[in-house]
Amino acid sequence: VWNEGDSYTFDVDPGSGFPYPFRKMNGTWSAVEMGDQFTELQVKFEYQFPYRWMHWLFNKATHETFNEGNQTLLDNWETKISKSYVDLNELLTRHFEASGAEILSKKRTQTWKGTSNDTHFTRYQKQPNLARLAAKSEDFDFFQVYDGKQSWRNAPWLGTDGPYKSYYPDNRAIITYSEFTHPLWYASEHDYTMRYTGIEFVDGQETYRVQVNYPNGDMITYNLGNQDHLLVRQLDQYKNEEGESVEMETFYSQYELMDGVQVPMRLKQTFSFEDGVNQITINEVAFDEPVSNSMFKIK
Repeated sequence: VWNEGDSYTFDVDPGSGFPYPFRKMNGTWSAVEMGDQFTELQVKFEYQFPYRWMHWLFNKATHETFNEGNQTLLDNWETKISKSYVDLNELLTRHFEASGAEILSKKRTQTWKGTSNDTHFTRYQKQPNLARLAAKSEDFDFFQVYDGKQSWRNAPWLGTDGPYKSYYPDNRAIITYSEFTHPLWYASEHDYTMRYTGIEFVDGQETYRVQVNYPNGDMITYNLGNQDHLLVRQLDQYKNEEGESVEMETFYSQYELMDGVQVPMRLKQTFSFEDGVNQITINEVAFDEPVSNSMFKIK
């Protein structure tokens, strides 16, 4: 049994064909965190023989070679772990430099236009914490707004009469847009709990995984490319209105450099709570164009 980043356990079936007279045998290698800076590697074996004298003989014959073998295994494991170790601060610095996060943080406005499947949308963001998302399809007009204190939305397909106040988790997206900057930059600026959790392959690409725990209970894992250090994948884990754990997975691709900022022109989203895929295409991005504060007010 392999638990990624935690432990490996084997269990021997001493049935017919097994060459040694074990009644039971299993072993576990595990990594146990001993505080923020250290991890202890532990090895535990359990075995039983049909007769007591076999225990004595086995211990006598294998004590020295058993210890030598385990030491070799632990040395090899330690070498592998040390090669995969990445300093979180260094990783974030590379990501911020590659993505243009600091440049983005100094801009005043950003406007994104594109399509989400067959729906056209425009997203407006303005420093320090204003956001508006407007979408239009053949069947309805939709918008979400955050004015710095309260989020609002309209949902004509629900039969609502005009805009209404929205709260977590309905307002997760618009609150994120109001944060304006790259998500890891924002998390770093606000001292959220962040940790590097290892290497993971995403669509064949090796990525560095960074986990962020947010004050509202959300946990988001960000996968950064090991070559360009740009965001490749994002896994949001949070609670829905019924208190059930749900997931949203977003993939970012086809980056283009715009005014010093790397912009993903293609996004793909999947959800644990519904079928289908949300394909997002970004057609236009503009920075520091005039955006009136009235865009973020509900009359």
